[in-house]
Amino acid sequence: MFRKKTRILVPILLVVAVIWVTSSCKELNINNLKANHHFTKANASFMDNKYRLAIEEYEKALSYNPDLTEAYRFLGESYKNQYKAGDESPENMERAEQALENLNKALEMEPRNMQIVHSLGDMYDRLGRFEDAERMFLKVLDLD
Repeated sequence: MFRKKTRILVPILLVVAVIWVTSSCKELNINNLKANHHFTKANASFMDNKYRLAIEEYEKALSYNPDLTEAYRFLGESYKNQYKAGDESPENMERAEQALENLNKALEMEPRNMQIVHSLGDMYDRLGRFEDAERMFLKVLDLD
C-alpha cells in the first residue's frame, strides 16, 4: 500500500518541482540573458561617452526585456547627453523627446528613484520648461 502511494506521489512531486523551478528561474530565461548582455554593452558605451552605440544597445536590451528600468533610465540619459540646449533643429528636438519619454517610463516603473527624478528635472531645465523642472526638483527634496 505504501509503495503504491509512493509510486503515485513521487512523479506528482517531481512534476510540481519542475514547474516550480522553471517558473522561479525567470532570470535564467534566454531573453533575460540576451537583455543583460546588451545592457552590459550599452553601459560600457555609455561610460565611454559613445551615446549612439549605447542607445542601440539599450534598445536591444529592452527588446528582450521591457522591464529593465535602468535601461530606460540610461537610454533617456544617452539621448539627454546628445541634446544641445538652444538648438531647435528637428533632430535635436527628437532627442529631447526621446530623453523625456524614456526617463518618464523609468519614473513610471520606479516613482521613488531620486536619480531618475533629478535627471528629469535637469532635462526639463535644459528645455527651458522651468515649472516642470521645479516640480521635479521639489519632488527630489520630498524623496530625500
